[in-house]
Amino acid sequence: MIDIILTSLAISFVALLGFSIIKYFSLWSEADNLSIAAVSYGLGVGLISMQLYIYSRIGLQWSRELIMFPWFMLMLFVFINNIHSLSKFKIPKFNITSGINLILLFFIIAAASYTFFEALIRPVSVWDAVAIWMNKSKIFYFDQSITTNLLYLFDFGYPLVVSLFGTFIYIILGHINDSAVLLTSFAFYFFTALLLFSTIKKRFGLTYALIFTFLFVTTQNFVRHGGRMEAGQADLPLGYYTFVCLILLLDYFKQNKAKLLSLLSIYLGITGLIKSEALFITIAIVIPIIYQIYKTKHYNHLIILFFWVLPIIDWQLYKNDIAKPPNFYPFYQNILSWQRVVNTLLGMVKEFINIKSWNMLWIVYFYSFLIVKIKNKKELIIINTIILSQIFIYFLIYILNSAFNPESSAERLYVHIAPLVFFYLAIVFWKLIDLKDLRKSIMLLFSKVSSLFN
Repeated sequence: MIDIILTSLAISFVALLGFSIIKYFSLWSEADNLSIAAVSYGLGVGLISMQLYIYSRIGLQWSRELIMFPWFMLMLFVFINNIHSLSKFKIPKFNITSGINLILLFFIIAAASYTFFEALIRPVSVWDAVAIWMNKSKIFYFDQSITTNLLYLFDFGYPLVVSLFGTFIYIILGHINDSAVLLTSFAFYFFTALLLFSTIKKRFGLTYALIFTFLFVTTQNFVRHGGRMEAGQADLPLGYYTFVCLILLLDYFKQNKAKLLSLLSIYLGITGLIKSEALFITIAIVIPIIYQIYKTKHYNHLIILFFWVLPIIDWQLYKNDIAKPPNFYPFYQNILSWQRVVNTLLGMVKEFINIKSWNMLWIVYFYSFLIVKIKNKKELIIINTIILSQIFIYFLIYILNSAFNPESSAERLYVHIAPLVFFYLAIVFWKLIDLKDLRKSIMLLFSKVSSLFN
């Protein structure tokens, strides 16, 4: 129980760190506190992980004191300089007195609570989570540094943000706890849902936001990655960071502010260090930014945007400086064939229609192309471009490398872009439905369900 409390406090501290930085430097001045809170966790995770990475590179000890002291001082500085404005801090208030809002909120809390406790009842159990991510966290913790020669025993090419953050949790606890560390996966699940809720609420209202948040938190694949069998992997964190980058990108298109681009550039740099696949996602987001800079003639913003690639370049150089590991894996014949193309298409489509994992998410998404015209709707075009470009990249990976196949990994890869699909559908269906009629329909459904138990 103490480990659970300490881990929860560490996660809260990380989120508060990110919140303090965003608020004090006014990096996202147009956002409400709820949206800032939702993205703050990701900023804190990135900063802590990069801190451990830098400490290891320069030979500094990984101790609680050396890790926490600079952040405590920064947060104290922010607090002192903003003490006069604390009285103006607004806590989000919601009118949830209506029956439908209370029912939706109840089921959202129930689903989140289930996922939370699922994260605690078992240690890391998925092979990839053990072999690629969590074992690195343990080795780094025991060695108190990034031990490069032991990286050869794992997937050497993967970046280290997720593993280093697991090490941070172990340092806070003072020992290894394979169950408590999975609360970091739940935190990504929670903050992704919070960002989806806050963004939709700001645009379309409380009830509509609760509906889509309920759909998100009850989607089985997110429950699995947030606390059940798939917890401990980097796919849900990548989905979270991709969603954060999208929301910041759309706001940048509206505001064209240098500070907002600075924040987006930081998140792009962190996103690129979550998984190797993230590089394609960051490029898909950077391209429209460059277009916007060219269109608005804010050429000085190119310098700010350039910073996103620096940590990625540093990681690549760091890997190349280390002797290449021996090849423990069998050689795969990467010969393109029509059979592989067909099998890849069938495997990917099979996962799209996997209702058990995704409910109707992907089916509704592709069906929306038939009923919604996105021409001249820049926002929808941007979202779809990112989603579809990633699907195409995954398709190319599958057909060009026989070491990968959709049956074993498509379910995880789709997590990277699924939050964007939820947001896209929220925008699309708002244009197609009458919310009052929707509320009446849902209330009628609940009344019929209730009558079955009377």
